[in-house]
Amino acid sequence: MAGKLDKVEDRKSARGNRFAILHLTAASGGYTVFAFAEVLAASRALLEPGAALLLTIDARLEDDQLRLTCQQIENLDAAAARTAGGLRVVIDSEAAIPPLRDLLGREAKGRGRIVVVPRWPGREVEIALKGAYALSPATIGALRTVPGVVEVAEV
Repeated sequence: MAGKLDKVEDRKSARGNRFAILHLTAASGGYTVFAFAEVLAASRALLEPGAALLLTIDARLEDDQLRLTCQQIENLDAAAARTAGGLRVVIDSEAAIPPLRDLLGREAKGRGRIVVVPRWPGREVEIALKGAYALSPATIGALRTVPGVVEVAEV
C-alpha cells in the first residue's frame, strides 16, 4: 500500500514492547497501520510527516475489524525509481539539451534507460543515452517541465 504519512503515534504495549500507529492518507482515503519494534528500527528515518511511503502490509480480520500490520516501509520515490523501465523523452528544440543534461547529471544511477527523440522537421531519430538512471516520480516530473520537452512517456 502507498500513502502520505500524516502522523506517527509512538506507544508501548502492556509487556513494554514499542510499537507505533501510523496514520496515512491515499487517494482512496485515510487508513491506520500498526508498526512493531523491528519495522520501526529499520525505517525510523523515513517516518516524517508528509513522507510518501510504500508499505508491505499484513491484513487480518479480527472481531469484524480489519487490522493492518506493517511488515516493511520504503520511500515511495525510491521504490518507484527501482521499478522504472525507461523513458522516451521527445524534444522539439535544441535548447532542451543543456537542461536535460544538467538534470540527468544530478540524478542517481539506477536501472531506468532514457531515449531522447529530437523532432525536427522532416525527421525523427531515437538516441539512447548511455548509462541508467533512478527514474523517480520527481525526476519524471522535472523532465516534463524542461522547455523544449514536448512529451515524456514511460516505456
